[in-house]
Amino acid sequence: MAILENLLKPKWKNNNPEIRMKALMETKDEHIIAAMAKEDTDKEIRRVAIKKLNNYQELEWILLNDRSVDIRKEIVDKIDDIVLLKKAAEFDKDKTVKKAAIDKIDDERFLFKVLETEDNVTLRKIIADKITSQDLLEKILELESDRVVKRSVVERINEEPILINIAKNDKIKEIRMAAIERISDENVIANIIIKEEDRSVREMAIQKIDNEELLTMIILNINDQYIKSIGSKKIKNESLIYKILTTSYDESLRMELINRINDERMLVTIAKNDTNKYITEIAVNRIQDEEMLTGIAMDSENKNCRKQAASKISSEKYMKMLAKFSEYPEIRSMTVNKLLEQEVLIYVAKNDEYSGIRKSALEKITDKMAIFNIAKNDEYSEIRKLAISKLTDEDLLSELFFQEENSDVREIIVKKINGPDILKNIMKNEKYSGVRKIVVEKINEPEFLGEIAKNDKFFIIRKMATEKIENPKILEEIMETDKHVDVRNAAKKKLGIKVRETQDEDILNFVYTSAMV
Repeated sequence: MAILENLLKPKWKNNNPEIRMKALMETKDEHIIAAMAKEDTDKEIRRVAIKKLNNYQELEWILLNDRSVDIRKEIVDKIDDIVLLKKAAEFDKDKTVKKAAIDKIDDERFLFKVLETEDNVTLRKIIADKITSQDLLEKILELESDRVVKRSVVERINEEPILINIAKNDKIKEIRMAAIERISDENVIANIIIKEEDRSVREMAIQKIDNEELLTMIILNINDQYIKSIGSKKIKNESLIYKILTTSYDESLRMELINRINDERMLVTIAKNDTNKYITEIAVNRIQDEEMLTGIAMDSENKNCRKQAASKISSEKYMKMLAKFSEYPEIRSMTVNKLLEQEVLIYVAKNDEYSGIRKSALEKITDKMAIFNIAKNDEYSEIRKLAISKLTDEDLLSELFFQEENSDVREIIVKKINGPDILKNIMKNEKYSGVRKIVVEKINEPEFLGEIAKNDKFFIIRKMATEKIENPKILEEIMETDKHVDVRNAAKKKLGIKVRETQDEDILNFVYTSAMV
């Protein structure tokens, strides 16, 4: 039955697709071609039929009703009828068909209408790329949410007011950046930077500005340290750098900028007035003029700044000024340690109110009489001791000894004296046992030692003198007459007599000796 049925059917309806295809290729009947294009079950046969079909009504029906994407696209590729193309672009469910239709349409307002309702971002991008009207492009930006589409639109906008509006107001930062890239007015860009909240947008925008005054204005009106750093690196004018450094509260930025100031007058002002000690230190370090450094060392309220400035001064002229007239003791001290000129050192050693500074000056003085006068007159015993340690003239030392009230200082003096006559004179007049001990250690005259051994009121002095005596008669006299067991025993030992002390005598001797010392 199937064979008979096929024999009775026209060839274009045969069950065999090959026979139907052959029939299609041979026929010129528009009705048959249309029927096959609309109804044949074989997609390839329908495609071939469409290529032969010229009836636009039939093509429209197929375009609107055929379920095959390939068939609908085949029709779009075939036709030039704008009405059909717009229907395909607006109503077809498949993006491939719609794209094929859109590619063939130039009506920008119609394309904008399609874009308004199109869900597929790829198609919206294709439509947007075909539109050149600045008004329509601006409307697309207002409607569009996809950043790729919007970026494409912005890149084709040429009117600066539109670009400015986008740069200020678009919600997507990449789009704002794309708009800024196309703006040429640096004043506009500067104002955008100040109001912009996103760092990446500000960073891109500030790279477009070359006007240094605008860069300075931006730096002083934003809080983003990173952006300020980028902007400051583009500024070469030293006056503008100085303005930022002395106006901005951004410590990190100011630390960067101080190293770019070369004008020493500016550096002096910064060194004297800046509240950041690190900045003032850098400023001082960059100053080479010693007159300016002296001014800082004399006047700056910043202690570290003063010291740093003073440390850089090497001229004797300015060091003398600081040593004599600085109101700050640490500056006078630092300067004295560097000075070599004797006249100034003597002045400081005699007049400075701080004993430590006087001492530092004294250590460097070589003039004998200046040292003597300091040893004679300074109110601090430690300074007098230092001065004495620098003297060798025994006549001067003797004079100092007899006017000195401090027993410790007298000890130091007597240790430096070796003249027997002076030592004897000291022994006759000195009451302090410590000084008398030193004299006894230095004297070797038997007669004088004998007098001391027999008559000195301090048993320890008598004992020391006894231990240096060789005359047996004097030793025997001491052994028999001295009141203190230690002195008697010292005489016995010198005479070669064995000394035996009881335990009680040992204890008594220890207590008595300790008390005397």
